[in-house]
Amino acid sequence: MPLLLSLIPVLGQAQYAEIGLLGGGMSYNGDLAEVAFRIEETHPSIYGFVKYNFNPYFGIKTMAGYGRISGSDVNSSRSYANLRNLSFTSDIYEGAILAELNIIGFNAKRLKERFSPYIFAGPTVFRFNPRAYFQGQWVDLQPLGTEGQGTEAYPERDPYKLTQFGLAGGGGVRYAVTENWTLGLEFKITKTYTDYLDDVSTTFVAQEILIAENGILAWNLSNRTGEYLNTEPLNWDDTVQRGNPDIKDWFAVGGITVSRNLIRPPRGGKNVRCPVF
Repeated sequence: MPLLLSLIPVLGQAQYAEIGLLGGGMSYNGDLAEVAFRIEETHPSIYGFVKYNFNPYFGIKTMAGYGRISGSDVNSSRSYANLRNLSFTSDIYEGAILAELNIIGFNAKRLKERFSPYIFAGPTVFRFNPRAYFQGQWVDLQPLGTEGQGTEAYPERDPYKLTQFGLAGGGGVRYAVTENWTLGLEFKITKTYTDYLDDVSTTFVAQEILIAENGILAWNLSNRTGEYLNTEPLNWDDTVQRGNPDIKDWFAVGGITVSRNLIRPPRGGKNVRCPVF
C-alpha cells in the first residue's frame, strides 16, 4: 500500500491531453499494386488526432483524416497484369480509436523522458470509392458491378459496401521539443476486411452477361485488354481470374506528427499537470 500511494503523484503528473496533426503520404497494397510503396502511387494525406495520456506509458488516441490511394497495371512487371490493364484511384476518409504504448516511457515535463518509441493498435472505420479514368472522365466503379455484382447470373456476388471496418496498427518515435510541443515520426497500417479497395477481386464476367445485366459501361471498365492490345477486348469469362480474393487489401499512412501538449502550468509551487479544455 505505501508503494502504491507513492506512485500516485507520479502518475498524476503524467496525465495530460494533447492535440496534433499527422501529415505525410498514403499508399495501398492490393490486386493493382505489385509493390506496396511506389512513389508514383503515394499521395499526400492529413490526419488530426486528440490523445489523453494516462501515465508515461499508456494513452488513448482518436484520429481522423483523409488520403488517397491508387494503383495501375501499367506499373507491374508481370505480363499478365499489363495485359489486364486495370487502374483506379480512391479517396480514403478514416476514423480510428487507438490504444498507444510508449515503450520506454514518455513525459513532456521530464527531461529524462522526452523521447520514446511507441506502438499502437485499435479499430477503424473508413470510407472509400474506387474510380477509373475512361474517355476523359472519372467514373465510379462500385455502382457498375464490374465483376457481376447484382446480376442474376451471379446472385452470390453482392455489391460491396463503401463504408467498412478495419484494424489499424503501427508505431513511431516522438520527442518533446519543449514542454508544450512534441514532434515525431509515425507509420500506420490499416488492415481491411474487403478486397475491393481497387474494385478487383474475383473473376472476369463474359461480355454478353455483363452488358445484358449491368450495361456497356460496366463491360468497358471490367475488361480493358483491348486498350492495351489496340484491338477488341479479349472475351474472358469467369474461368479467368481478375484478382485474388484470398488476400484482402490494406492501406498505410506515414509521416511527421506535431502535437500541442495541453499542460496547465504549476500553481502554488507544486508540479501539477492536468488536461486543459
